[in-house]
Amino acid sequence: MTAWALVLAATTAWAAPAPPVAVPAVGDTTVALSRGDRVVVEGLSGRLTVEGGEGGVLRLTTERGGDEVVVHRDGDSVRITPAGRVGRRPTDVVLHLPRWASVQVGGVNLDVEVMDMAADVTIETITGDVRVSRSEARLVVSTVEGSVDVLDPRGSVQVSAHTDDIVISGPRGDVEAVSLDGDITITGSSASNVRAETQSGDIDYSGSIRVGGRYAFYLHSGDARLVLPTDLNARIRASTFHGDFESDFPVMVSDFSSGRAFDFTVGDGGAAIEVEVFDGEIRLSREP
Repeated sequence: MTAWALVLAATTAWAAPAPPVAVPAVGDTTVALSRGDRVVVEGLSGRLTVEGGEGGVLRLTTERGGDEVVVHRDGDSVRITPAGRVGRRPTDVVLHLPRWASVQVGGVNLDVEVMDMAADVTIETITGDVRVSRSEARLVVSTVEGSVDVLDPRGSVQVSAHTDDIVISGPRGDVEAVSLDGDITITGSSASNVRAETQSGDIDYSGSIRVGGRYAFYLHSGDARLVLPTDLNARIRASTFHGDFESDFPVMVSDFSSGRAFDFTVGDGGAAIEVEVFDGEIRLSREP
């Protein structure tokens, strides 16, 4: 055999993918992972739980009779899909992963819970509630019909929910939250940049306001309630076309009426806060 033939044979053997592993409706399997691998879950219906931990092995367990699940490697991705037509029967799947593995989830009718992941997490569902706890890297969540609950994220958070509420507790990184017909609640924030927008719902925000930070809240029909530090230093711009404005902080304007936009500064004005409401109230409160 020529040297070229030997190289070709070795390359072909190296590139050969591992055969798919079928996991029955109730069962489990394990797959070795390497740094840089991505876990992709596609087409499942039912419930998915992802738990981050130590080690370098993916362990998949199915806990309720439903679709058979197939696990196969595709380059640096490990893909998990239903064996048959997408999402025919609900299945409960639990994944134990190394915390350093990135996760991408796509489902049609799927509730998702993710805990203790240190790499990027992306979740997209049509119908289903999403709960994420203690994520440390970039988190992106999108759902059409379902609520989103994010607890103690340390990385950036980008959330979109069309018809249900968004709750983000204790964020430290940048936050962007958008809802069409739901409320947005952000509590215990220490983020430097926050943007929240809803067409038909209320926005509640409480937390620190950092020097140099930017905080923007936009509503079409709903109330904006901000609980701010007593030692606030911010330049504030507020406007409401049809609604009341109340503030525990001194507002250096002669009067205020619906349909007006105005600026005022509290303290040294080290941060920027913008609140725009078309039909609703604006309330700025001091934290207890």
